[in-house]
Amino acid sequence: MNSDIPSGQIRVSPGLVQPFVENAIWHGVRGLIGRKGNILLTYIWENENLLCTVEDDGIGREKAEELKSKYDKKVSRGILIVTERINIINKLQKSNYQVIISDLYPEKHETGTKVVIEIPVKRS
Repeated sequence: MNSDIPSGQIRVSPGLVQPFVENAIWHGVRGLIGRKGNILLTYIWENENLLCTVEDDGIGREKAEELKSKYDKKVSRGILIVTERINIINKLQKSNYQVIISDLYPEKHETGTKVVIEIPVKRS
């Protein structure tokens, strides 16, 4: 955790971050063959935002989607639910929460995924 973030003074709902960590496990590193995967969770300040980043070095979204359609008949709704909640919060509080999902290492066949959750915070 960034030392500029006051410990214990900011609370982030686990329901906001947990689905992305769970996806990194189930759809990212679980599918690796021949090596263990890593998941990195970080929090940093940037301007008036707390940035929560969930980064994995797993198989990537494209390969995960292929495997999911082949073997997993369960419909994953965690990310959709978080996105809907963020849209409601943004409307009600006139805030600007954002979720940015990107692929890492696109030049490799096995890629990782990075999720950045931007949480607007008014620091006093």
